[in-house]
Amino acid sequence: MENTALYRKYRPQTFEEVIGQEHITRALQNQIASGKIGHAYLFTGSRGIGKTSIARIFARAVNCENSQNGSPCGKCSACTRLQNESDINIIEIDAASNNRVDDIRELREKVKFMPVGTKYKVYIIDEVHMLSDSAFNALLKTLEEPPSHVIFILATTEAHKLPATILSRCIRFDFRLVSVKDLTRLLQKVFDSEQIDYDEDALRQIAVAGEGSVRDTLSIADCIVAYADGKVTKEGVMKVLGSTDYDLLVKFFGLLHDKDVGGVLEFVSEVDNSGKNMSVLVKELSRHARNLLICRSCRQANDILNLPDDVFEKYMAQSDLFDERTLISYMQAFGGAENELRYTLSPRLLLETLALSVMTGSSGEDVKKKLKIAAQMGSISPRTVWGKVVLYLKERRLIALHVACGDITDVAISGNDFIINIDDGMMLNLMREGRREIESALRWQGLELNVVINTKNIIKSPCEQDVEKLQKIFGEVLTIKGGKFNGIQ
Repeated sequence: MENTALYRKYRPQTFEEVIGQEHITRALQNQIASGKIGHAYLFTGSRGIGKTSIARIFARAVNCENSQNGSPCGKCSACTRLQNESDINIIEIDAASNNRVDDIRELREKVKFMPVGTKYKVYIIDEVHMLSDSAFNALLKTLEEPPSHVIFILATTEAHKLPATILSRCIRFDFRLVSVKDLTRLLQKVFDSEQIDYDEDALRQIAVAGEGSVRDTLSIADCIVAYADGKVTKEGVMKVLGSTDYDLLVKFFGLLHDKDVGGVLEFVSEVDNSGKNMSVLVKELSRHARNLLICRSCRQANDILNLPDDVFEKYMAQSDLFDERTLISYMQAFGGAENELRYTLSPRLLLETLALSVMTGSSGEDVKKKLKIAAQMGSISPRTVWGKVVLYLKERRLIALHVACGDITDVAISGNDFIINIDDGMMLNLMREGRREIESALRWQGLELNVVINTKNIIKSPCEQDVEKLQKIFGEVLTIKGGKFNGIQ
């Protein structure tokens, strides 16, 4: 097998090879075949579902000398030329790193030049929502009336961030997530081509993990193939992904239904000892509740779920055990716990608290309160928490506060208080002014703690001690200037 990532090696070269976006490829092919080509297009949708690939195919197709039903023939001189990714007639711009107004002004100058050896120059601007407001304004006039030899394709995952003036000048295509069935068929084709032995259940598991993204699916497949020893199996896939078997999810929900406290605790212990990622497990539990709700509520449930027949039968049987309200509460509880699990130092305790809370029918707010309490219990190290606070301040470029906090090592947690012990009077005002940012850093870790600044260890100068004595006598605020007493303020 070549040393090339699968998603790059199997990038589609024609419209017919694109999967899951037939509503878009058909429209573009019809435009090319009829010669009614627009001057600006907007491709919007989730990551890894074909926006850039279709943009490249379209760029070749509009220049193809012998177009086949709107697709590039791949044989003519224009197609051969444009296969080279460095050809000057297809210009790809990453707006995330070229988002200044000067970058767009430079583009406006370049669009005036005619294409070399082809009919059109095609500009593909990826992540276009990252452009600054001034850059959008600079692009607007060119986008509205570009030269006849230029076509713009704007690609973005967040179309709502584009100005209405830009949107109104583009032909918009909304890309869909690719179905598990289509992704599984793609994996079969790729694995057969690469002569990789596999189980069909393993491919379906990879497709589910891809969550509708072709690129993510093939990237996951790359990891699985590297791990597999001769054959890609369902067990190997679950081990690499840290995911949970269908049967285990059914078993866990059976324990919840039976209100089997001991069984739930044993299940969590078993999962924890096996090394599974608790955050992944909670996400899968939320999805399982959603799948049961679909089984209970939808007539063509497996058209949505696309599960193996034997698994679907188990889901249908279990869905009869729960009413809609209970399943919705499970979705909310498990889905809302991901953030707490991300930052807690005791994920096992948190999952146990969550499971027992939903089993006893606690409301969403009650579950949330219990999770916060659990997140702050157990083996939380104040030093570890403080290290994350310092990192938080650094990432937000609060330089002075970050440097000062980096020098502090004496911290503690007592009840709901996070105590910072200071022995340097120069830091006192800085800590007081930065209290709000420090509390935000604690909340970022899922900890609702009050910041307490302990100044008992500060050694004060004789002058400061004299001022404190006078303050006790007069009860007024005194000021010191130039190291001398300056009177009552």
